[in-house]
Amino acid sequence: MKTKSNPTIKKAVLQEFSLLPENFRGHDLIKVVKLITGRKYVYGDTVLRKLRVLRSEGKINYEIAGAKDESLYHKL
Repeated sequence: MKTKSNPTIKKAVLQEFSLLPENFRGHDLIKVVKLITGRKYVYGDTVLRKLRVLRSEGKINYEIAGAKDESLYHKL
């Protein structure tokens, strides 16, 4: 399957997760992923979904630090 960008969104999320501060907001991650992938039109939900997938695969660990609509995350 041909990817739309190199790195893919999932790889960009994994790469940037370690560089984010201990507490971060979802939109901060979305902005960085857009820059890294070079894709102007990436749905924010796609980036956050890849974040959840990486957590379910055990590659990263975080928790939601506030209300869901605040999009505040805390790395573990």
